[in-house]
Amino acid sequence: MKISRTSKLRGNKGFFVALLCAVLISLICRYAGFWQENELYFFDQMTQKTAPSLTQNRVVIVKITEEDVKTFPAFTPDDRTLARTLKNIAQQKPRAIGLDMVRDIPVPPGSNELKAVFENTSNLYGIGKFTGIEGDPFFTYIAPPYTLDNLQRVGDVSVVVDDDGVVRRANLFPTTGESAIPSLGLLLAEKYLENEGISPEGGTNNRLKLGKVEFPIFNQNTGGYIRADDGGYQTLMRWIRPLQQFKQISLTEVYENRIPVNFFQDKIVLIGYWTTSQKRDLFYTPFSEQGDGKTPRQAFGVEIQANFSEYILHTVLDGLPPLKSLPEGLEIIWLTGWGLIGSLIIWRFRYLSLFFSPLNLIVIVGLFGLLIIVALLQIQLLSFQWGWWLPVAATNSSVVIFLLITILYIFRERILEHIENLEQKVEERTISLTQALETNKRNQQQLIKQEKLAFLGRLTAGFCHQFKNPLYQLKYGLATIINMLDESEYSVLDSYKNDERLLDLLVGLQEPIEKLEMIFKLILLSPSQQRITYIEVSPNQFVKAILNSVLKYHSSPLLASQIKTYFSPQLEQVNKIPQKLEIPLFNIIENAFDVLAEAQNKKFNFVPNLILETEVNSNYWSISIKDNGLGIDPSIENYLFEPFVTNKPETQGIGLGLYISREVMNDIGGKICFNSLNKGVSFTLYIPYVKQVNN
Repeated sequence: MKISRTSKLRGNKGFFVALLCAVLISLICRYAGFWQENELYFFDQMTQKTAPSLTQNRVVIVKITEEDVKTFPAFTPDDRTLARTLKNIAQQKPRAIGLDMVRDIPVPPGSNELKAVFENTSNLYGIGKFTGIEGDPFFTYIAPPYTLDNLQRVGDVSVVVDDDGVVRRANLFPTTGESAIPSLGLLLAEKYLENEGISPEGGTNNRLKLGKVEFPIFNQNTGGYIRADDGGYQTLMRWIRPLQQFKQISLTEVYENRIPVNFFQDKIVLIGYWTTSQKRDLFYTPFSEQGDGKTPRQAFGVEIQANFSEYILHTVLDGLPPLKSLPEGLEIIWLTGWGLIGSLIIWRFRYLSLFFSPLNLIVIVGLFGLLIIVALLQIQLLSFQWGWWLPVAATNSSVVIFLLITILYIFRERILEHIENLEQKVEERTISLTQALETNKRNQQQLIKQEKLAFLGRLTAGFCHQFKNPLYQLKYGLATIINMLDESEYSVLDSYKNDERLLDLLVGLQEPIEKLEMIFKLILLSPSQQRITYIEVSPNQFVKAILNSVLKYHSSPLLASQIKTYFSPQLEQVNKIPQKLEIPLFNIIENAFDVLAEAQNKKFNFVPNLILETEVNSNYWSISIKDNGLGIDPSIENYLFEPFVTNKPETQGIGLGLYISREVMNDIGGKICFNSLNKGVSFTLYIPYVKQVNN
C-alpha cells in the first residue's frame, strides 16, 4: 500500500490527538474511582505476597476466649480477676501492657484492687474511643477507665475501615491537635522504643518521626484510594503477620499463673477478647481473603492493635520501609506513561508487513499489551516490597485503553488511506479515460482530415488531369502564334508583328503557363517521386521576384507603397535555393496582402504596413514577413498549420495554404514559425544552406 507523506503527517497529528483522549479517559476513570476496588484487591494480594518473615516475637496476646467468658457471670472478667491477671503479667517485666477491653465502669468485686494495679503499673495503658459516627453503634464514643484517664495512660482503638470492610490503614492519631490521643498500638510501640533510646519527634511536614523513620501521612487520593476519609493522622500499614500468628496465651492460664518462663519479658502484652460474641470487635484485614474458596476470616480487635505495634517496631528497628505512594504528578506520569510508550512503539512499526492483516495486528498488540502488564505486575510487586504502593489496576487498565485506541486509530487510518487510494485510482482512471477520449477525438479528427485530404487529393488529381491537356494545347498554341509572328511567310499577320504590347503580352503569358504546368506535375507526382530542384539565384532576388509576382497578380495598388524591405547584404550573392520555396513564400505574402486589405476595409484611416526582412545565420538564412493587420484568432493558434484551419472567411479559403507551406518547408529541411504581435503577426521561414546540389 502506497502512503503519501501528507497522509503520514496528517495521521501523526490525529494520532497524538487520540493519545490525548486516551490520557483523559484514563485520568477520568482513575479519579472517578472506577478502579479503586481493584486497586484495593491488588493491595491485599501484594500484602500477602510480601509479608516479611519475622524472627522476633515482640508482641504477645492474652486472649479472653469463649471458655473464659463462660466462667464469668457477666460474661466479662470482674475487677479482682483482671487485677490478679495484670499482676501475674507484670511479674515478668514486660515493656508495655495494653488492656484492649472496655472498662469504663467498675465490675465488682475487687474494684479497689484493680484501681491500685492501674495506679502502680506505670507501663499499663487502657483504651477508649474518642471519635464516633452519630447513629452508628459500632463507632460510638467509649469512655476510658477513669483511673488510667487521669494518669494520661489511655490510647484510642478507633480503626478506619474501607468501603469493603477491610482495615488497611493505621490510625496513628484518630484526632489531631494539642489534645490528640494516639492509638493504643502507637502508645505501646513508643513505650517499647523508650528502652531502645528512641522517642517521638516531629518530622517533615508534621510527620511522626521515630528514630530515622518518618511515617507518611495518608491523604484522600493516596495510592489506589480516591476521595477516601483522611481524618486524623493515618498512614498506610504493612500487615506483618497473618491472622492468629502472634504468640498467644489464655486469660485463665495467666490468672492461674501457668505462664511459661520469660513469656512476657521485654514484650508488648495485649489483653483482649478472642471471641466472636464481641461483634463490634471483629474486622477484615488483607489476610482475610486467602483465595482458597473459604469464607474470609475476620481478625479480632486485639490482633489489629498488635499488628499496628508490630508494624511500627519492625519499621523502626528492623529497617522495613514504611509504605508510601508517589506524589500525584508522578503518579499521573506512571499511570499514563506505560500505555503511551506502548502505543508509540506500535504506531512506529504499524507499516510493517506483519501488521497489515487486521487479525495479526489485534493478536500482536494483545500479546504486546499482555507482556507490558506482566512486566508491570512484577515491577509493582517489587516496588511494594520496597515500600512504594504504585497503582496496579489503573496502570494496567490505562495500558489496555491506550493500545485499544491505537488499534482503532490504525484501523481508522487504514480505512482513510484505502479511501484515499480509491479516490486516487478513480482520479487516475478518470484522467486516463479523459486522455483516451481526447486521443480518440484527435484520432477521429485526424481521420476526418485524412479523408478530406484524400478526397482533395483525388479531386485535385482529377482536376489536374482534366486541365493538363487544355493547358498543353494553350502552351503550344501560344508558342505557335509567337513563331508565326517571327516568320515572314504568314503575311496576314504582318500588321501585328510590330505591335510591341501584343508581343510582350504573349511572352508574359508563357511564364504563368509554365508555372501551372510545373505545379500540376508536382501534384500528380507522389512524394517519393518528387525531387527537390534548386535554382541558382541570390536569396534577396528570389524574395523580390516572389513579391513582384504577388504585386502583379494582386489588385491592391495602395499596398505597394506601404511595403518595406530590409535585405541582408550577405544574401545578395548567388546561392542554391529550392525551387519549391516559392510556394510557401508566395502563400504567406499573399495572405499578408489579404489580411491588410481586410483591415483596410474594416478600420477607418487604417495605414497598412508590410515588412519583408532577410537575415543570415551560420546554418540557415531566414525570411520574415510582418504585417499590422487583424492578427490571428487565439482559438486557432495551436492548430494554425493543421489542414482546413483558416483565419479567412469561408468564401476566401479552405485552410490548406499554411498546411501545404509547412509540408514544403519540411521537405526542404527547413521550418516555418509564427508569432502574434501587438498589432498583426509575423511569419518566419528558415531555409538551410545547400552545400552540394545534384540536379
